[in-house]
Amino acid sequence: MGKLYRESEVARLLGVEEDVLRYYESCGIVIPSKEIAEKSCRLYDQQSVLHLWQSLVMRDAGMSIGDIQQVEHGENLDEQIAQLQHRLRSVHSALAMLRQIEQKENRYRIMETSLPAGSYLRSRLVAKNASGVFGAILNLFDQAMRQGLEMDRSRPLLCCFPDIEFRVENIPCEAYLPVIGGSMHENVVRLEVPHAIATVHHGTYRDVEFAYNALEDYVNANDLEVIGSPLETYVLGFNDPEWRNLTTTVMFPIAKYN
Repeated sequence: MGKLYRESEVARLLGVEEDVLRYYESCGIVIPSKEIAEKSCRLYDQQSVLHLWQSLVMRDAGMSIGDIQQVEHGENLDEQIAQLQHRLRSVHSALAMLRQIEQKENRYRIMETSLPAGSYLRSRLVAKNASGVFGAILNLFDQAMRQGLEMDRSRPLLCCFPDIEFRVENIPCEAYLPVIGGSMHENVVRLEVPHAIATVHHGTYRDVEFAYNALEDYVNANDLEVIGSPLETYVLGFNDPEWRNLTTTVMFPIAKYN
């Protein structure tokens, strides 16, 4: 079953009351481990915590529970994006999720983007494969809980790859979990990418190389200068432990726009 977290720990990490977790459970958005729930003691696995985080990001942007359920089924994405674009408050993280889901497979449209400055809990490693990369992100939940940190839902989970060459095995990477404050905590760093180009890949991680190729072609065609390591953010396939149905945004930090 893997690592399980108490309801109180998950609520503290995500910055919500325990009643909110139970409300999301009643709506069928996330379900604790059945074996534990039958004993009236709710425990959540890492995938459930990540699922809750993504749902709360969309809720923060003003989306209803019904809207979140529709997004998870791939319905009315254009309508939801149009509504978010007219909101004045900070909805950037939820909007990015919807744009990722909306973009069709292998349509490598290049976008201009940025990563707002903020604090991140960082973990450095060499991952054996894609599962190791995503496992590093999930394991940051453990570190955040041990250090009493709260996640910042306005910014994405991400990975940075100092070795620019794309790899699917033995991957040097840095996993980042957005947190609120925490500058005095171990392994918390400040990160900002003011200018970047990005594209979205749908499907297996092994094929993410096509997204990298599209960005490299765009850089060469538009005389851009890449000034940092590639970054990736993810919308995970919640029910797919093999990571075959990912939605991955790849970003190249650049010195200037076209």
